[in-house]
Amino acid sequence: AERLELERIRQEELQEQQRLEELERERIEAERIEAERVEAERLETERAEAERLEAERAAVEKLEAERIAEQEANISIEIEKAERAAAEALELAELEAAERAEAAEKARLEADQAVAEELAAELAEPEETPEPVRASDFATGSFDIIESVEQAVTEEFDEENFEVLLSDGELGFARDPKSATRERPISTIERRAKPISQLYVWSSLTVGVAPILLGYLSLSFKLTALDRIVSFAIAFALSALLMTVVAIGGKRSGLSTLFLSRAAFGVTANIVPAIAQVLAKLAIGSALVISAVALFNSNIAGLPGFSETAVSAGAFDISWSFVFAGVLFILGSVLALLGGKILYWGQLSVAAIAALTTLLFIGFAAGGIQLDAREMTMSGNWLEMFSLIVLVLVFFAALWVNAVADFTRKIAMAESGKAVALYVSLAVGVVPFVISIFSVLLSSSLSANFRLVAVSDPLGAIFGVIPAWLASMVLVSAAISLLAWAASWLYSMSVGLAAISIKLRRYVSQPIVLILALASTFALTQLSTLLSVKLLLTVSVIATVLVFSWAGIFVSDVALRRIAYHEVSLTRDYGFYRAINVVNLVGFVLAATLGLAFVSSETPGFEWLGFIAKPIGAGDWATTNIGVLLALGFACLFPLLFGRKRIKDQELEVLKIEARKNDLDGVDFGEAI
Repeated sequence: AERLELERIRQEELQEQQRLEELERERIEAERIEAERVEAERLETERAEAERLEAERAAVEKLEAERIAEQEANISIEIEKAERAAAEALELAELEAAERAEAAEKARLEADQAVAEELAAELAEPEETPEPVRASDFATGSFDIIESVEQAVTEEFDEENFEVLLSDGELGFARDPKSATRERPISTIERRAKPISQLYVWSSLTVGVAPILLGYLSLSFKLTALDRIVSFAIAFALSALLMTVVAIGGKRSGLSTLFLSRAAFGVTANIVPAIAQVLAKLAIGSALVISAVALFNSNIAGLPGFSETAVSAGAFDISWSFVFAGVLFILGSVLALLGGKILYWGQLSVAAIAALTTLLFIGFAAGGIQLDAREMTMSGNWLEMFSLIVLVLVFFAALWVNAVADFTRKIAMAESGKAVALYVSLAVGVVPFVISIFSVLLSSSLSANFRLVAVSDPLGAIFGVIPAWLASMVLVSAAISLLAWAASWLYSMSVGLAAISIKLRRYVSQPIVLILALASTFALTQLSTLLSVKLLLTVSVIATVLVFSWAGIFVSDVALRRIAYHEVSLTRDYGFYRAINVVNLVGFVLAATLGLAFVSSETPGFEWLGFIAKPIGAGDWATTNIGVLLALGFACLFPLLFGRKRIKDQELEVLKIEARKNDLDGVDFGEAI
C-alpha cells in the first residue's frame, strides 16, 4: 500500500510538472504572438508614414515639375517660332537667289568665264555668324513683366554670365534650373530697396502744395477750423492705416498689389476685382488730373485760358486744358517707362524740392495766422464733416491704396516690417496732416470775402501771401509734383495690367495705359464746365466705392496672414489659394452695392445712386457720400468673420511644404522633363 501511495504521488508530480511545462509553453507562445503583433503594428506605422512623406514629396515635385515644364514649354514655343521664322526667311532668300540666278543666266548667256567664276566665288563666301541671342529675349511666360531700367542686362549671354541674367531680373530659360536655384521666387525684380525709400516715394505725392491746397479747398464746407482739423485727422489716419497694411503685403512677397489679391479672391476669380480696380484707378486719376490742371488756370502769365479752344477737330474742340494734361501724361509716361532708379530718383528729387518749398512757405506765411476764438470750437455739423472726410479719402487714399505694393515690392523680405510701416505712415499720414493743419489755420484767418476768392482760386490765394520769388518756387514745385504724381499713377496702371493676365512688355503696356488716360481725359473735357465738375465728382465717388470694397477685403486678408505667400500657388488655380473664393467675391459685390446705395449725385443719368438711402429717409447722409465708408467697413467683415479658418489652413499647408523641403535635397527636377 505504501508503494502504491508513492507511485500515485510520483504520478501526480509528473502530471503537475507536465501541466507547468504546458503553461510555460503557452506563455512563451503568447509572448511570441504579442511581439509579432507589436512588430506588425510598427511596420504598418512606418509604412503609413513613408506613404505620407512620399505623397507630400510627390505634391511638391508636381508643383515644381509643372513650373519647370511650363517654362520649358514657353521657351520651346518661342524657339520653334524663331526657328520657323528663320526657316521661312531662309527659304524665301533661297528662292529669291534662285530667281536672280536664273535671270542672270538668261541675261548673260554669252558672258565670259571670268564673270562666272566671280559669281561662284561670291556664292561660296561663308555666311556671317549670327550674333548670340539671349534666352530672355524669347521669355514671354513671366507674369512679372514690369522690369525696371536697372535690371536691364547689357552683357552678352554666355555660360559665364547666365547667373547674372537671373539676378538682374531676366528669366533664364536657356537651360533647366539646378536644384540649388529651384527656390528662386517667381518675382524676378531685384529687392535691394530699403524701408526709408518709401518716405521719399510717397512724400513726392503727398507733401508740398497738395495738402496746402486741401486746407484752402475745405473752406467751401460750413465748418470751423477745428471741425476741418478733426476731419483731416480721421481721413489721413484711415488712409495711412490702409496703405501701411498693403505696404507690408508687398514687402512680404515682392509682388504687385493686384497680383497679391489673388490670395484673397482666388487665382481665377481675382480678375473681376482686378479689372474693377484698373478702371477705377483710371477714372479717379483722370478726374484728378483735370482738377489739378484747372488750378493753374490764370496763375501762369502768358498762357491762354485753359477752357479756351486750342484746336478744332471736326465736331470736337480740343481745349488747352486737355493739351496741358496730354503733355503731362506724355512726360509722365516716359518717366514711368524708364522706371526703376530713374523714377525713384525723380521721386526723391521732387520730394526734396516739395519739402523745402513747404518749409519756406510756412516760414513766410505763419505771421498771417489770426484766428477767431469761434474757429477753435466744434460746430456739430456732422454731415459736412463726413463729406470732407470722404473727399480727402477720394483724392488721397482711393487712388493709391491699390498701388502701394507696386512700390514696396522691391524691399527685401529680410527688412523690418515695422520700419516699412513707419515710413509709409509718416509719408501718407503724419506729414500731410501736419501741413494741412497749418493750411487750415492760415485759410481760416482770411476774411469772408477773401474766403470766396480762395475757394475759387486756391493757388492764387496761396501766391497772395508770399513773395513773388517764393510764389514762382511754389508754382514750379506744384508742376513737378504733378508730373511725379502722373508718372507714378501711369507706372502703377501698367503694373496692374499684369494682374489681369495681360502679359505685355512694359514698352507695350505703357503706351496702352497712356492712350487710355488720354481718351478718358478727352471725354471728360468735352463736357460743359458745370456738368464736368459734377461728373468728375460722381465718377470719382463711384470709383472710390469700388476701390474701398476691394480694399476692405484685401487689407483684412493681409492683416490676418502671418507668413509670406506661397508664390507658385498664386499662379495655379489648384494651389493653396484655389481658383475662386466665393465668400470674398460675393462680399466685394455686396459691399460695392451697399456703397452705391448710400451715395448721391446731381449729374443727369446718375439719379439712381442712393437707391436705398432715399427710400428710408437717409438722403441727407447720402449727400455726404457716406457709402464710401460703409463699403469699406462692410467689406472688412468678410475675411474677419469667414476667412480666419481658411487663411489658417492655407498657412499650415504652406508650412508643411516648407518643412519637407529638406527631404527633397539632391532631387534634380530637370530629369523629370
